[in-house]
Amino acid sequence: RSSPGTRNAAVAAGRPGGVMVRAAGSMARGLEAEQTAGGVATARCGSPGTDFWFAVPGQQSAGTIELDLMNVDSQAATVDVDVFTDTGPLHTGADTGITVPAHGLVVQSLAGLVHGSRAIALHVRTSAGRVVAALRESSQRNGKGEWLPPAQAPSQRLVIPGMPGSRGARVLYLADPGGSDAQVKLSVVSPGGTYQPTGGNAIDVPAGSANRIELTSLSGVVGALVMTSSVPVTAAVSLPGGPAGAPGVMTAAAPALQ
Repeated sequence: RSSPGTRNAAVAAGRPGGVMVRAAGSMARGLEAEQTAGGVATARCGSPGTDFWFAVPGQQSAGTIELDLMNVDSQAATVDVDVFTDTGPLHTGADTGITVPAHGLVVQSLAGLVHGSRAIALHVRTSAGRVVAALRESSQRNGKGEWLPPAQAPSQRLVIPGMPGSRGARVLYLADPGGSDAQVKLSVVSPGGTYQPTGGNAIDVPAGSANRIELTSLSGVVGALVMTSSVPVTAAVSLPGGPAGAPGVMTAAAPALQ
């Protein structure tokens, strides 16, 4: 972000690639950056790391699913991607041992890998080095679509804090990457109080799979979703809206501020 009183802005080039933002000084730890289009935020800049999770729509509603792996360090990174679908985990070597060169970008197309899926979850982890992982989905094969937010690492208690009052279909994506089935209970925290929505008392997620749950009773409800689970799970929710070709506006489970 530019300092007060200035009009400077970083402009990303209109070609495949990534943008790296660095900061120095006493306030550098507080830096936040995001990408905008037409005055609307389209993606938040992430930080390099070794472990990322995503819970998102599957290939049935997305013609394009692309995972971008960007390495901003001076050494190569090795990345493994675990994929879970609504029919179970995918056992394939296509997305293991991906080498991302120093100061390089690798784009992995996943639509063919998860063909026919209604929900998917990704666990992106490095065995060497660090990367920034970003996921883009579009309902149109050549559409711009939308960048989807990473989700909190699996936990027995999750909170999705930002649910606006837009009307229309809301879909919860849950993933259980472990070896035991998950039983999940869902609560809504709204301005009028906390309550359990219809069907929120017992949601089952088979071990090693992702699940898609339509929350029809929450159309137009403002609030947060709180999930408690018998085993660690991760989650995100889609809401109506977004640019043409987008799978909907996505918001994901987030850890508490420390």
